[in-house]
Amino acid sequence: RELDPHGPADDREVEFRFFVREDEDDALVAIVDSHEEVVRTLGADVELTAGEEVGYAWDGRDDSGDLAPRGRYRVLVELPDADREMVWPRRITLESGS
Repeated sequence: RELDPHGPADDREVEFRFFVREDEDDALVAIVDSHEEVVRTLGADVELTAGEEVGYAWDGRDDSGDLAPRGRYRVLVELPDADREMVWPRRITLESGS
C-alpha cells in the first residue's frame, strides 16, 4: 500500500485491520521502519481479545508529529504476555516523506 501525505485525500492515510489468536492485556501496536525501529506508536497497553478484529490508521507521521522519511514501513504488534511479536509482511511505502 502506498501512502502520500501530500497527495489525494484517499492516499494521505493507511488503514489496516488485524486480529490476534490469544488475549493480550498490554499489547503494543506500532509502525516500524526497515530496521524494525519504532517510528510511530499507534497504541500502547492495548487490550486485545482473541479473534476480535481491531483497526488502526497511520498518516505517515512519527511520534514527534513530523513526517517520517520516505521509505518502507510495516506494522508491529507486540504481545508481552505471550512473549511474542509480529511484524506484518505487507509493507507500507511512504512516497513523500521528510
